[in-house]
Amino acid sequence: MVRTRTLVLLALAGLLSLLVLAACGGQGASSQATAPAAEQPAATAGDPTRGEALFTNSGCAGCHSTGSDQIVGPGLAGLFQGQGPYGENLPNGKPITDENVMEWIKVGGVGDIGQMPGNPTLTDEQLADLVAYLRTLE
Repeated sequence: MVRTRTLVLLALAGLLSLLVLAACGGQGASSQATAPAAEQPAATAGDPTRGEALFTNSGCAGCHSTGSDQIVGPGLAGLFQGQGPYGENLPNGKPITDENVMEWIKVGGVGDIGQMPGNPTLTDEQLADLVAYLRTLE
C-alpha cells in the first residue's frame, strides 16, 4: 500500500513537472511565434481573385454580403478597416489580423449577431486567398 502510494505520488510529481516545463516552453514558443507574425504579410499573401471565387462558391456569400448590409452574418465591407459591427475586433474579441481572421473562418464561433460555422476543410492557401479578397472590400 505504501509502495503504491509512493508510485502514485512520484507519477503526479512527474506529471506536474512536465506541465511546468510545458508552460515555460509555451512562453518561449509564443515569443518565437510572435516573430513570424511580423513576416505574416508574405506568409498570408493570397490571391484576391481566387479568394473571391472561393467566397462565392464555398458558401460564404450565403450568409455575408460584400457590402455593409447584414444577411445572416454581418456584411464584410471595411472589415480590415475596423468598420464592421464589432469594430476593430472579431466576434471572439480578438483583433482583426490576417491570422485571426483565418482562424475565425476555419474554426468559427459565436458572436452577438449569431453563430459562424467554421470551415475546417480550407487549406492555408485558401484561407490566405479569402483574406486577400476580404482586404479588397471597402
